[in-house]
Amino acid sequence: MNFKTLAAVFAVLAVVFIATTGFLAATAGSASHTVTQTVTSTATTTANGSVSTSQGGTAIGIAYTKTLGFYLTNGTGWTLYLFTKDTPNSGLSTCYGQCETFWSPLQGSISSLFLPPGLNASSFGTITRTDGTKQITYEGWPLYYYLGDKAAGQTNGQNKDNTWFVVNVPSISVPSTTTSQTSSTSIASSTSTTSSSGYSPGY
Repeated sequence: MNFKTLAAVFAVLAVVFIATTGFLAATAGSASHTVTQTVTSTATTTANGSVSTSQGGTAIGIAYTKTLGFYLTNGTGWTLYLFTKDTPNSGLSTCYGQCETFWSPLQGSISSLFLPPGLNASSFGTITRTDGTKQITYEGWPLYYYLGDKAAGQTNGQNKDNTWFVVNVPSISVPSTTTSQTSSTSIASSTSTTSSSGYSPGY
């Protein structure tokens, strides 16, 4: 058997193999699925400081210190503040222009707000700012971040200009082994009272 005959036999065998096994179809099919999209649920800190999930929600947290008591943060521990020049339940913010440069509004939607145990959804709402964005409120107070806080857990805006305060919340039941977001010290009990150095919105 010469070379040409041998080559022809191999070619015929190859055609039979491909036709009977569907090798090319399987290879093409697998190649078309090589690139897949993986969807995961992640939390991202946005430009305005709020923590959003892959579903677009905003997370709220609670922190604790001996001097300030329990107060609001975002989902990663950045402190939230209220401005006493605002009027609660007025539907308005008075912080614009230069004020807004240092005090960013907490933006988000109530329909996708993620709250920890101890906070009631009914305590939160939104107002519409002049640029059309929604700012989250707590007990009618618009919530803000302070530019002077450089890391989660800081409260550099507390009592700033005697008009900016952390947003205290009622004492909550916290297991004694739970650690504070702002301190590695364990919370000894759930009977702590709000310090006068914080600002309690009507409690």
